[in-house]
Amino acid sequence: MFLSCKEAARLISQSLDQPLPTRWRVALKFHLFICRFCTRYQRQLLFMRDLLRRHAHQDDEESSPSASLPPEIRQRLKEALRHRK
Repeated sequence: MFLSCKEAARLISQSLDQPLPTRWRVALKFHLFICRFCTRYQRQLLFMRDLLRRHAHQDDEESSPSASLPPEIRQRLKEALRHRK
């Protein structure tokens, strides 16, 4: 099964939230093997996800760019990020 880049992008995003069925995982791996653009897209999404996770777990909130946000907004953002895991 050959995927278009549009289908591959959808599967890449979906794979960040839940495991893909074997059939789709294999098709995506094949597509990523031959498509450098989708491979780059996947790396960018993984980088952003990891960056956001690290930022959400920072101990020192004052060194964070979000320190200028009101405390109630910071708390709502933290809770939203926790629920997405």
